[in-house]
Amino acid sequence: MTDFHAHVLPKADHGCKNVEMALGQLAQAQAVGIRRIVATPHFYAQRHTVEEFLLRREYAYQTLEKENNTGVSIVKAAEVTLTSDLANLPRLEDLCVGDTPYILLELPNNTGAAWVYDAIYKIESSRGLKPIIAHIDRYPKAVQEELLGMELMIQINAEAFKSIIKRGQYLKLFQNEMAHLLGSDVHGSDGEHYKAFAKACKLLKNEIPDIKKNIKRVLP
Repeated sequence: MTDFHAHVLPKADHGCKNVEMALGQLAQAQAVGIRRIVATPHFYAQRHTVEEFLLRREYAYQTLEKENNTGVSIVKAAEVTLTSDLANLPRLEDLCVGDTPYILLELPNNTGAAWVYDAIYKIESSRGLKPIIAHIDRYPKAVQEELLGMELMIQINAEAFKSIIKRGQYLKLFQNEMAHLLGSDVHGSDGEHYKAFAKACKLLKNEIPDIKKNIKRVLP
């Protein structure tokens, strides 16, 4: 399996403090059958330039790779917080998943703002990129419905399946091919994120082949 949303690059953001923590995260991922992680440190256009972010991410990646003997490979990406003018950002393409046109987008705090959906559309239409919506399970139901109606690629956090009340809802999204990718969204090293990932995979056992096809669609 591939963990499609994880904060494992040391000091690239608040998700991982140092190399030791990162190695612990990778070991936990490896223990539950994950062989590849899409590393998605936060990118905030208001706080830093793409160039600054890429330098920090590359340093973190190289530092970790020198010590990584877990067998878990890392794909460089970003969790990009959506802004109204994100489609105009220079070098936006460099924040995509690996060398693909897919970009992982996190909605702003004001998830229901009218400009949100227009901003996503502009990223597709004017920049030719393919948005993946991060952790749709975190957003209000009305926002989820709007996003699902846009026929975008959708990522759900494994922890969403911990809720007995809501897990059926997210299971149906995968069954109906309306959700596509699973992520741990791991921050820290307490192991709970990857325990949740393993449990989610058990619940999704019949959907795992389709999830793997979706992964290959993004990362052929």
